[in-house]
Amino acid sequence: MYFPYFRGKQYELIALREASEWLNAKSVIPIVEPVRSNYNNLINCISTIHSNKQKLGLVINPNLGDFSQDSFDKSLFASLETDEFHGTLIPVILLNNSTTLDTISGIFELFDNNHFIIVHNGINDYVRSFLTGNNDRIDYHVFDEQSSKSRSYRSRFDMKKRVILEDAFIHAQKNAEYPEENYFSDLCFYYNEDNYVGFGDYGVVGKVFSDTGGPAYAVAIHLTYQKEKDQLFVRHFISDSNDKPVNVAGKFNEALLKFVSFYQSHETILDFSSACKELLDLNERQHYPGLGYLKKLTIQHHLELINKLVLENV
Repeated sequence: MYFPYFRGKQYELIALREASEWLNAKSVIPIVEPVRSNYNNLINCISTIHSNKQKLGLVINPNLGDFSQDSFDKSLFASLETDEFHGTLIPVILLNNSTTLDTISGIFELFDNNHFIIVHNGINDYVRSFLTGNNDRIDYHVFDEQSSKSRSYRSRFDMKKRVILEDAFIHAQKNAEYPEENYFSDLCFYYNEDNYVGFGDYGVVGKVFSDTGGPAYAVAIHLTYQKEKDQLFVRHFISDSNDKPVNVAGKFNEALLKFVSFYQSHETILDFSSACKELLDLNERQHYPGLGYLKKLTIQHHLELINKLVLENV
């Protein structure tokens, strides 16, 4: 099982919405953590996912963007978990080091008819007894690899429900500083051997959340690909004219030409990707769609890649 983790930014939701047409519903359960108090884009995404008979994990106590620590909009999930979206949404609880027993038990009581996904974003032995005592209401325990490192802690939860969540994308301080490529992950090939029933990642966005943007000195296209039989790498196509934050369209074309050259020499391992074909079309038409749209395509490509690998290894 694959659990891609998204924040509810516009182009992440658009990428997920479009991908729901072909994601394998039996092998993929996306998780979305809302970061905007305006839910219009989120509701549109959920509606499409429901139409495509997919499932979606929705974090009900988000703590990034427009939301504060351990806060959640009680009305959001209640308003969405209606007959219209019945069977689509799974409530997700973020659990960190300071989450209290009162908070967890209160959520369980509020959503007394639901099963949950627990995302362990820290080590919290204080609520462990409550969670193990309510094991029948928990579908999955998702452990963030960095913030819940303790194997001893993870081992205390049901082995048949354990999922490992990896932040495999290595951020550079500036786009111009990315190497040509670097190792990404082998988790999708070995999670079963590590005694997990599923795995997840933060894609080519990474776990680090930023709510601000700056002028684009350099444009980067981040593309994951299967370099070895059991290894994924990420290739970084970086623009050349990076001294000033001007002519972003020109910078995009510089990065795009590098992608096209790479695609032509690796077509046999990339021809499954509709996102790659759209990048090729953008080059053919000499069209600049905007940086947000570029982000959507790189997210979509990564979903296509992992969806393909999961199906091949079922």
